[in-house]
Amino acid sequence: MLQSSLTPITHPLEVTLVNTEAGYGITLTQHPAIPALSALLPALHNMGLQVTREEQQERAGKQTRRSTLWLDDACTTPLTALTDTPRLADFLRRLFSGEAEDGRLNGLAVVAGLNAHEIMLVRAYASYLRQAGWHMSLRYMADCLRRQPAAVRAWLGYHHARLDPLMSRNKVAAAELERVAHTQLQRQIAALQDADAADLLEKLRQLVAATVRSGYFLHSTQDALPAYLAIKLDAQSLDFLPKPRPFREIYVFSERFEGVHLRGGAVSRGGLRWSDRREDYRTEVLGLVKAQLVKNAVIVPTGAKGGFVCKLLAFDASREATQAEGVACYQLFINALLDLTDNLVEGATMPPANVVRHDADDPYLVVAADKGTASFSDLANAISVNRGFWLGDAFASGGSNGYDHKKMGITAKGAWETARLRFTELGIDWTQDSFTAVGIGDMSGDVFGNGMLLMPHLQLIAAFDHRHIFIDPTPNTAAAFAERQRLFALPRSSWADYNTTLISAGGGVYARTERQITVSDTARQLLGLQQNTLTPDALIRAILAAPVTVLYNGGIGTYVKAPHETHEQVRDRANDRIRLDAPEVRALMVVEGGNLGLTQAARVALACQGVRIMTDAVDNSAGVDCSDHEVNLKILLRQAALPAAATSTLLTDMSMAVEQAVLTTNRAQARRILRHRHQPGLLADACALLQQLESATGLDRALEQLPVDAVILQREQHTLYEPELAVLLAHSKMAIKSAVVAGAGMIQPWHQYLLTRYFPQPVRTLDLTAHALKQEIIATRLANELVDRAGIGFAHDLVRRRGWPLLRVTEAFAFAWAALDMDTWLQRHDVLITALPAATRHAIDAALERGLADAVNAVLASPAVLSQASWLVFADQLGEFAEAPVITPALLPEEINRRVRRFVRLSAATPLIAQGHHAATVLSALEQVSQATGFVGVMQKLDTAGQTVVARVELLLTSALLAQRGNQLEDVIARLGLADAMTLITDSASEEHLAAAVAQLDEARFQYELGLHVA
Repeated sequence: MLQSSLTPITHPLEVTLVNTEAGYGITLTQHPAIPALSALLPALHNMGLQVTREEQQERAGKQTRRSTLWLDDACTTPLTALTDTPRLADFLRRLFSGEAEDGRLNGLAVVAGLNAHEIMLVRAYASYLRQAGWHMSLRYMADCLRRQPAAVRAWLGYHHARLDPLMSRNKVAAAELERVAHTQLQRQIAALQDADAADLLEKLRQLVAATVRSGYFLHSTQDALPAYLAIKLDAQSLDFLPKPRPFREIYVFSERFEGVHLRGGAVSRGGLRWSDRREDYRTEVLGLVKAQLVKNAVIVPTGAKGGFVCKLLAFDASREATQAEGVACYQLFINALLDLTDNLVEGATMPPANVVRHDADDPYLVVAADKGTASFSDLANAISVNRGFWLGDAFASGGSNGYDHKKMGITAKGAWETARLRFTELGIDWTQDSFTAVGIGDMSGDVFGNGMLLMPHLQLIAAFDHRHIFIDPTPNTAAAFAERQRLFALPRSSWADYNTTLISAGGGVYARTERQITVSDTARQLLGLQQNTLTPDALIRAILAAPVTVLYNGGIGTYVKAPHETHEQVRDRANDRIRLDAPEVRALMVVEGGNLGLTQAARVALACQGVRIMTDAVDNSAGVDCSDHEVNLKILLRQAALPAAATSTLLTDMSMAVEQAVLTTNRAQARRILRHRHQPGLLADACALLQQLESATGLDRALEQLPVDAVILQREQHTLYEPELAVLLAHSKMAIKSAVVAGAGMIQPWHQYLLTRYFPQPVRTLDLTAHALKQEIIATRLANELVDRAGIGFAHDLVRRRGWPLLRVTEAFAFAWAALDMDTWLQRHDVLITALPAATRHAIDAALERGLADAVNAVLASPAVLSQASWLVFADQLGEFAEAPVITPALLPEEINRRVRRFVRLSAATPLIAQGHHAATVLSALEQVSQATGFVGVMQKLDTAGQTVVARVELLLTSALLAQRGNQLEDVIARLGLADAMTLITDSASEEHLAAAVAQLDEARFQYELGLHVA
């Protein structure tokens, strides 16, 4: 592809083709002057047309110039074969006027008779192939296609048959037309002797077959060329695309800009970035969406990411001109995405006009800010509102009527929440103890700036951004903190604005543009340098390798890789010279406020060497979580049709509640990961779980840098490291969310509990069940709490070992979670638990895990529990959590255990209560039975995994006790003929004996209840 050298013409240009005895010529007529020949010749040469001479003529009395360009005799054959020369003349007019793009693909206008719109279409698909990693250059693709004009026309025929709205009015006829056109194209490709051309056309065929929507037919071929062309692809059907292959992809092509938007599912979200990687921006976005898929496991939508590049920016453009062009291209990009997106009008889907849809209804499209677009949310929302898109200003989070992440500091707050848990494992009290840190970023940035203000005892000894290097060997903690606060409040500040009188001896601020930097002996010793004078890059490498407590990433770029990885594999050329290998890092902990600061392989390598590290998806998930809460709140408030002022006020009033909900999730994820590292046995069978997730979510171990079974089995205790556990945690949540959404039915009271408590108190009186994403919100909350609180493999282990369907397990957990009112318990105690010593915290989490396991097993053992009638009994008997008189760490496990024991007894008693027995009477009887000497012996024989057995025994004995209230327990057992069975249970030494005893008890219960029924 070539940028046109032709200047756009404001006055009409007339172009005609002439065929005389002198040969073929192109006549141009223009007022007041025609384009210069030097500008025309390269464009004609790219088309395969050679000019031998020019004849100019001025028309007398009229200020009009006319020129005829006579063509070489070699052009005669293709021109003679043309059946529609006015079409070629029209293309040349558009090309010479600067409307059409210059390039070798324009030769298709000559050899295949394509018009300007069709060539733009071919150019768009060819350009996408290049971004998808196809090995041919655009120049060579053009040459291949120019050699096969008939096949190109057949390809266009297939494209039009599949996507032209005029042809799709009769669905049956349209399907047959598409089938015929497809067959003709396949035959054309199969007959080609040119292997490269055949390969290329086959890829183009596959792209059209994967195109589910196109904006091509939104414009008539008589119109001026559109500002852009958008196509929507079912990327999963394209096996030549690199993994991961998104659920859907929108590609936007324009002479002015290009962009892609990749989505992991129908309900997806993520930022749009202004990329500077023109040659491989899709590769950049693909890497980001891969990380976003994992990060979004905690929120309602799955991952999405988009990016665009500006193609016509001058190298020496001013900052203002660059920003204006970026804004203009961003707005065109947003419009292109919405062109192919369904709308919702009064709850009904409204497809875009003049667009054929080969996919299902697809109205959910949201975007977020990213690199280069941090201030663009209001622009996107204005487009959404003006187009009447159903999301309104919920389309782009973080605008002026939303949550400002920098003001909230939410991303950095979430990152430090995960760090605080790791501090307790290092024995550091962050509320009192000072600790050292180095950082990536500057105080004007959201993630870095906020991050440096959230920990008052942090001693920042060094930092760098793209402009400066900051070194403060022995900082005065209080003075440095106050200066960082000043810089954060100073617009567009840099490290150069730091008050150097506050920097400790031997420190300073240095520009990265300097060829050499001389540092003090103090700084040299601090950083372990061999010499005092070194390049800025070498100094940055030393900072990254500094022996500190925390390495904090608040910037953009990838700074650490694994030793076996190459810089080319990292794909961040700007930082190749400063990037470290993992063994060079000497920090005790890495906190990732920014994205992609380390490769996943580097994280695993660091974890192996004892560095406390998770992943960016865990550390900085609070930002995306906050944005999702904002979008879902706006959807709810738009649905309630509240005035704009009331909506804005409500959003502001709820910001603290949203922040607390987001940080709770951040803490929960980190606690779960640390629990599994602290006690590897919690993950019963890591290999089996990975195999399940490979089947359920398409988990690709190689792509996610997860070990194969053989490697896991060689490790001590078959352990997984924190970065690996983080990925496993995300995929476990994905599997649960998918199962719950796929099996969604009527919203039960326990679902309502999860849905209601997702939203802050002020909006809970609104009609939450009318929310467009109610099922997805329920599924997300359920997946988060199940995995974070019960264990990464808890649900999947039950599926594998007990044979329960995953949906049934999740339903049992949802009922138990809601009936136990766990949200209230967590709201009261979660922050307290975070600050506890690691051993105490793990003991409390262990009690919580056991309690939830007991409760879920009890529900699974008594299917009748999952009913609205049963729910009313549980709500009456359990009520809201009563706060213990004095909340101390020692009381927390007993508080949850006490409540779980009552829940389990209620579950066991459900059949009796359903028969009409009063719940209080049944529970009282169960309490008496459990305190009887003989039964205590039985209980000691049964472990937690035998919860089903416990429920059966308790239920049987409760029945007996209720029927024979006046007798002693031993008499009841004797009269019912259960003495042998009870003896067998009490004395059983094997599972076989226990199973036989339970069978006897079951049969006795059946006969006894049958007698009651007959009576």
